[in-house]
Amino acid sequence: MFLDEPTLGLDVESQHHIRTMLTEENQWWKAVLITTHDIPFAHAVGNKFVFIQGGKIVWSGTKEHFSTPADLETHFLAAIRSNLSV
Repeated sequence: MFLDEPTLGLDVESQHHIRTMLTEENQWWKAVLITTHDIPFAHAVGNKFVFIQGGKIVWSGTKEHFSTPADLETHFLAAIRSNLSV
């Protein structure tokens, strides 16, 4: 399944429904690919992450690297800044 910005423009209740569907019912899908700018949502539903900038992968890893959404955001910003200086 591919979801492009699945929570964009949704009210809070609908966002919660999407998050619940992806976290509690994810055994139904072999893989779900999500593109999003919503870091708390990504942290809640994801277990593998790929950071892309300018069409190139600048970092990839698993949820074990991040205990909170803030950790994920910090790592994302560091990866992007590192890629900009190259």
